[in-house]
Amino acid sequence: MRVSVVVPCHNSLDWLPSTVESVLGQSFTDFEVVLVDDGGDDDLTGWVSNLGDDRVRSVRQANGGVASARNRGIAESSGELIALLDSDDLWEPWTLESLVDTHDSAVAATGPEERPVGLTYGWYDVIDEDGVTNGRAVTSKLEGDIWDELVVANVVAVGSALVPAAVFRDIGGPLENRDRFAVDVEDWEFWIRVAASYRVRVGAPGGAAREATRIQLDRGGGDREPWCRLRGSARAGLRPVTYAAPGSEDSGEAQGTAPRPARTCSWHGTA
Repeated sequence: MRVSVVVPCHNSLDWLPSTVESVLGQSFTDFEVVLVDDGGDDDLTGWVSNLGDDRVRSVRQANGGVASARNRGIAESSGELIALLDSDDLWEPWTLESLVDTHDSAVAATGPEERPVGLTYGWYDVIDEDGVTNGRAVTSKLEGDIWDELVVANVVAVGSALVPAAVFRDIGGPLENRDRFAVDVEDWEFWIRVAASYRVRVGAPGGAAREATRIQLDRGGGDREPWCRLRGSARAGLRPVTYAAPGSEDSGEAQGTAPRPARTCSWHGTA
């Protein structure tokens, strides 16, 4: 199995059918879908059974939060690569193919003295409850050794991320921090740990633009369209956002405006 798609679920059946449909419609086909029922009250097991697709399976656990559910799904996965997805987000039909191709190209180009690639990610749009884009396209050109940038801003969306299973075996999965944080930041903390030991690749920098499929937005002058759509209706009206390395032409920052932090990061809960 090349890819395992891990989806945490908790009473998610209002959105999950559309999410799973977007995964099953991928142009890349060597994958499984692992749905983790995190102590929900809906009948996820029955829904999976009625779906009747052997690529999709579910596991159930007592409620432990999204990080716990992701880790359970990763542990249950058999894929060489792990694609992370939330239960209310949507992929374009070519999302997984693009992520895998970008990962494979980066691995093939890795020199003997370079750190391995531990995270591949793409761009995304934000959509509302009806799947309609709200004008927020989040893009990034950050790649390579980007630990310094990641401790400042989280540029990676869960639904656009692909991580080798070996990385989880090496550094562990997302921290299960629900008792320390009022909101889940387990993804950001995990990306920072990945970037401390691995290189990061963003989808096909400099590559040819794709024709728009279902989304037509001004994406801040970028040459690629977003790779997935994330629900976030509360952010409606926000302008497109582009992230780039400090001091680059795209960042709007002068070189040397801030000192580089030491490569260590401590997360502190609120009282």
